[in-house]
Amino acid sequence: MAFDLKEMVAARLGENYQLHERHVNRTLVAAQRVIGFDKVYARAEGAYLYDMDNQPYLDFLSGYSVFNIGRNHPVVKQAIRDVLELDLPNMVQMDCSLLSGLLAEALTKRTPPYLDAVFFCNSGTEAMEGALKLRAPRPGRKRAVSLESAFHGLSLARSLDGVGRKLYGSFGPLMEGFDARVPLDDVDALDSTLRSRDVAAFSHRDSAGQRVPITEDRFLCSRAGTLSQVRDAPYFRRSADRARSHRKNVWVPALDLEPDIITLAKT
Repeated sequence: MAFDLKEMVAARLGENYQLHERHVNRTLVAAQRVIGFDKVYARAEGAYLYDMDNQPYLDFLSGYSVFNIGRNHPVVKQAIRDVLELDLPNMVQMDCSLLSGLLAEALTKRTPPYLDAVFFCNSGTEAMEGALKLRAPRPGRKRAVSLESAFHGLSLARSLDGVGRKLYGSFGPLMEGFDARVPLDDVDALDSTLRSRDVAAFSHRDSAGQRVPITEDRFLCSRAGTLSQVRDAPYFRRSADRARSHRKNVWVPALDLEPDIITLAKT
């Protein structure tokens, strides 16, 4: 079968917005044109995008944190080439893939010792849904609590968390049990909510991806029998002081949180 992707891109580059206006999302196209973001980017390297005239643009969004190591990083490109050249038996239904095992091993070397298993999925929303399933089979606990400014995805369940409710509240009926939200750094509000002992888990991440100020989270969740769930790697750092002591390879939360579940997406 003849298929030349490079030739197709070269021939039709510049039709981006016309194609999306006709077949994908005309509202987004209109919005980008209004604010002057309707550029056609021909290539990307590191933190820069280049338009069809080779004019560089510094990308501060980084694909909403997808490209924290830069676009088209040479190490990543080489890894993709290596995988393709190996002709690995991918997506075999009855099989245990070597690469996923190696990735899980690498991840668990960077998490607290009690978090030693990994569930792989395709997106941040799906990661949160997976965490929801892990915490679901708990008799008498059908509620989930999040922070008021949190954003955890666009599914019918996750949209109820924080800002998602404001954006997608008209898409109903949504799932029950996701109506409780507490303000940032309001320990009393969190304590009062968890004391009902019908909360399966407390999920926290603010909308800007900053560190969560609630430092008593783990104690309150443990006392109430509620799982503590933290989203994304920025909450964690390697403790140089502890690593230099007798505890090597220790990852600690930036605010000494000890979650039961960590969800990761992007980089």
